[in-house]
Amino acid sequence: MKTDPREQFGREAEKYVTSSVHADASALAFLIGLVQPRGGKIVDVGTGAGHTAFAFAPLVDEVTALDPTPEMLSLVERQAQEKGIANVSTKLGFAEELPFQDASIDGVTCRVAAHHFDDPERFVKEVARVLRLGGWFLLVDTVAPEDETADKLVNEAETIRDPSHRRNWKVSEWRARVQDSRLDVVTVETRWKRLALQEWMDRMSVSPADQAELRERIEGSSGAARDYFQPGDDSFSLLEMTLLARKEG
Repeated sequence: MKTDPREQFGREAEKYVTSSVHADASALAFLIGLVQPRGGKIVDVGTGAGHTAFAFAPLVDEVTALDPTPEMLSLVERQAQEKGIANVSTKLGFAEELPFQDASIDGVTCRVAAHHFDDPERFVKEVARVLRLGGWFLLVDTVAPEDETADKLVNEAETIRDPSHRRNWKVSEWRARVQDSRLDVVTVETRWKRLALQEWMDRMSVSPADQAELRERIEGSSGAARDYFQPGDDSFSLLEMTLLARKEG
C-alpha cells in the first residue's frame, strides 16, 4: 500500500542532513557547473534537507526551498541559520501546485524527489507556467530501465524500501513530458550511482523482513534487472538522470 511521503519523510527527516547521496559535494558542483546561474529567483522543489538550495544560494539572489513536509522545512530553516545563509526561505507546498505567479521564477531545481510525486506531468506543466522566458529547469532523479520487465522489478524494489515511492520514470518518459510542456531540452545526461545497500535501507528504517526480501531481489536479480542493479560487495547501482531545459519564446 502506498503511503503519504509526508509521513515517511517526517519520521526520517534528520537522516537526510547527513545522507551521503544527498550531500554529495561533487554531484552538487556538477549541477552548478551545468546551469551556471547568475542571480535571479529560484525554487528548489522537494527540497528535503535543503542540500541543493544551499548549493545554489551563493550564486542567485533568492532561493525558495519548497517541500510538503514541515519537518524537512524546519531542518532547512535551522541549517540556514547555522550556516549564516540569509537568502534561503522555506515554503510549504506541492510540486503539482507551485505557489508562485506565472512567469515569476528564473530557475527551478528538483533533485532526487520527483519519484515521490503523484502527477509528474502536472509538475512539469507547473514548472513551465512559473518560469520566466529564458528561465531554466534542472531535474535530477533516479530513472527506470527502458526494458519493461526490468522497469517493473526496479520500481517494486523501490516501493518495498519506501512505500511512499511512486515511480522511477524512464528517461524517454521524462523527455516527452518536458517537451510536451513546451520547454526546450538542453541536455540529458545519465550516470550510475553506486549505493551502499545497507545504508540505503537504513535511511528508510526498512524492517528486517523487507531487508531480506530486498537483498534477495537485488542480489538475486537476473537479465536486464541485474544489468541495472549491478549487485556486489553489499552495494548496487541505480541510474540517475540529469535533465536541463529552458523556457524559450
